[in-house]
Amino acid sequence: MNTSGLPTGAFRSGTALAWDHNDYTYSLLGGRYSDNDRRLFYRYSISNNNWDPLLDTPHVQGAGDALTWSGYDEPIYAFLGSEEHGTVFARYNPPNDSWNALSFNPNWTCTDDGASLVWTGGKYIYALRGEYDETLPNGDFARYCIPNGTWADMSTINESDGVGDGASLLWTEKYPDYIYALGGGSCLEDPGYNFYLYSIASDNWEELESIPCPVGYYVGNRLGFANGHIYYWQGAPSTWSCGGNAFYISELPSFSSFEEWIASKGGITSIDFNDLKDLVQAFKKKKDIGFKPTFDNLIDTLRYCRSNEKPSASHIVINEVESNPPGNDNSNSVIEWVELYNPSSKDVDLSAWTLKTTHGRIGTVYPSGTIEAKGYRVFGKGSQWLDNEGDSVILRDNGGAKIDEVTFTDTENDDHTRQRYPNGEDSWEFRWKTKGYSNGG
Repeated sequence: MNTSGLPTGAFRSGTALAWDHNDYTYSLLGGRYSDNDRRLFYRYSISNNNWDPLLDTPHVQGAGDALTWSGYDEPIYAFLGSEEHGTVFARYNPPNDSWNALSFNPNWTCTDDGASLVWTGGKYIYALRGEYDETLPNGDFARYCIPNGTWADMSTINESDGVGDGASLLWTEKYPDYIYALGGGSCLEDPGYNFYLYSIASDNWEELESIPCPVGYYVGNRLGFANGHIYYWQGAPSTWSCGGNAFYISELPSFSSFEEWIASKGGITSIDFNDLKDLVQAFKKKKDIGFKPTFDNLIDTLRYCRSNEKPSASHIVINEVESNPPGNDNSNSVIEWVELYNPSSKDVDLSAWTLKTTHGRIGTVYPSGTIEAKGYRVFGKGSQWLDNEGDSVILRDNGGAKIDEVTFTDTENDDHTRQRYPNGEDSWEFRWKTKGYSNGG
């Protein structure tokens, strides 16, 4: 990878990276405690393999830096600073290369080693404060609401001696209800082996199987996700077990029982028809939901769903997909689109919902307005928003919960679309487009 566009000694304590789910990776270059005013911010182009400097950050950087991209509004959010220099929470706006300082958590004074940020698919960003005091253990964890600009403290991560230098958070769309975390050692700089799972729905931390090589003391390790696996780099002193530079891959944890799966959803009262569909697909061995359900599991869930009216939002479906319309897909004027259908008896507000692809040139469309009862809404985008082969699109509500997901392949450059047929049902056919209307049947 080309590094010629970077300054000498570019990456220092607090270096953080964030990918924009397209062509760019953004980077805070960090700063030593002795760097009194280091504010360097760069962007790497994946397709061109080059680095470009961007506007300096509005606050000095340090060990408490953290960075995340948000698909909710598509800027970059950052913690900037350290215990030494204080911390600022800020937002970077890529279109006009500008920064805005935001409200910092009023219950925190600063961030430091092990600070981390993750966007979780909806309107929230979750934050780990990090080891701001090397004698006072803490596991401070909080949530930032993007549209309201407000903070809420959440359950602390249960690392007994507090998080350490090697703490890190990870969220992935494949498992949207959870955040994964490394405890990072402790404030006492001890080697850390703890690996955690946080349930967004229940605000609860669970300790998972320990990692094989410890992290901590150096602010170097990070969690990552690719091709269905979690990766971590040790980034620890060379005198530690495994030599300090071990690189590991891990399978994501599975549920051992139906009861655990129910608990992960927030309890039986939170189960809806989309969960039932997932259960049926898993029973047919067409989808992996972390465990193998039995026929009795299906019956128990079906009985509950039939006897409890769920919010109308849970019934919104992706009803029709046009991923390959006539013309050049790369043109801004050739619009690829997704139709939503509301089969319920209530209108549903789509504000802050998202439609996002998962393959190739990943893109997001933000539905707006209200979809009327028994009504349809169509949302689209140009420049090949949807891939023609092996892509899928996920519909999420304003809290980030997955409402529907559809996979598709369309190699014919024509006016036939992938549709639910009969209209709104779980069977799919390629038929002449019925954009904004019933698919019939």
